[in-house]
Amino acid sequence: MKEKLRKLLLVICICVFAYSAFQLGSIFYNYYKIEKDSEELIDEYVMSSSDADKNAKEEDPLKRVVDFKKLKERNKITNGKTHCIQPMLLTDMWD
Repeated sequence: MKEKLRKLLLVICICVFAYSAFQLGSIFYNYYKIEKDSEELIDEYVMSSSDADKNAKEEDPLKRVVDFKKLKERNKITNGKTHCIQPMLLTDMWD
């Protein structure tokens, strides 16, 4: 009886481990894909004025110059601006 219980517990533990390993693998693969896509976008759409700035474009995002014309050709809804809407006050809801 103890041996059967021990084997059942071992099978359950192996299944939980396999499921967890699969979930971790899919999470890390998604991170890898996002990082790869980001690097491709940076290489294609971020301009630099000289060779010295090529290293800076990846290190300092504030010094990046994005070519929005090329980016808009790829995605028509690219605006390149942040639109802020004034938040509605809670008192406006009950007026």
